[in-house]
Amino acid sequence: MASVTYFKNPLDGSRTWVKFHPKDNLIGLHPSYLTNPGTFKPRIHADTNKIEAWGIDDMVEPSTECEMNLAIARLLHRMQTTQSLYVGMDTPETAFVKKLMAIKEKKLALQKAAADARKQCDYLLRIVLSRIPDPQGNDLIYRCIKVSGGMNLNVFQDKILQPVMGW
Repeated sequence: MASVTYFKNPLDGSRTWVKFHPKDNLIGLHPSYLTNPGTFKPRIHADTNKIEAWGIDDMVEPSTECEMNLAIARLLHRMQTTQSLYVGMDTPETAFVKKLMAIKEKKLALQKAAADARKQCDYLLRIVLSRIPDPQGNDLIYRCIKVSGGMNLNVFQDKILQPVMGW
């Protein structure tokens, strides 16, 4: 298991996953940046089940123009007060996103390894033209074929499926 480096929150000494400058007062920093990137979850829309926001937006949807102006002012204040602190090192926001990216890259590498392993396998397929039963209700038109997992879809269509089905 990979070791995890923890840093201290400069305000209360609690554990964080990104490094903060000792003089950073964290004013205006979104609370998401203090969470563990490994367990961080984006906000999912209840109806569509799609990612609605990553939760690292400093701009939460304001309901009034006044709230919008206040949110912009907080963001600009944070940028102005911290830009000189983090010269030569990543800001907490950048470090957090980099950690999220590293976690995603690791997951993608594992998925690629699994996909590469599947390409080494052969698969038995039963292809059925549905809604064309014989009088007993069985599938009238079907083919059973063995194909390589490394074959891409256009080769499967052109070289296997069409000739096997007689098209």
